[in-house]
Amino acid sequence: MQLGWLALFYAAYFAFVGLYSPFLGPYLKSIGHSLDVIALALGMMQLMRIVGPFAWGWLADHTGNRVRWIRLGTFAGFCFAALAFWYQQTPSYLIVLVLLLNLSISGLVPMSDSYAMERCAGCTGQYGQVRLYGSLGFVLAVLVFGAVADRFGFASYPFWACAM
Repeated sequence: MQLGWLALFYAAYFAFVGLYSPFLGPYLKSIGHSLDVIALALGMMQLMRIVGPFAWGWLADHTGNRVRWIRLGTFAGFCFAALAFWYQQTPSYLIVLVLLLNLSISGLVPMSDSYAMERCAGCTGQYGQVRLYGSLGFVLAVLVFGAVADRFGFASYPFWACAM
């Protein structure tokens, strides 16, 4: 059963990435943010990919409990996404929230990958099957929300992003 939860985690995480990476910029533009604010917000993901995995990895290694940190990072990411996307923000507040969102989620994949590989040890092919759900989540999110945004605009973006 733990592999089912991991598959669901990968599907949801990469569905969020599928919403976040291509659609955050157009969403922020649709609610009136300037291009420099949008560029800074999008840059937070890359910046936190440098810092976050090391910090989360250190915590997981020193406490010996990756699952707790995966859960905490996921919950914190949801909270920061809700704050960043549901309320109209000043540019500086938005940047801080997006930075905290990305810091919260930046270590989730490395920690979940190591946990999944540990759980799949000796089970040929299971890791690939579990990880496949991440790709499916990403593709589905991009296609479905792309169609929704094309037809109805970006008003529902906060709901979709937080749901993932």
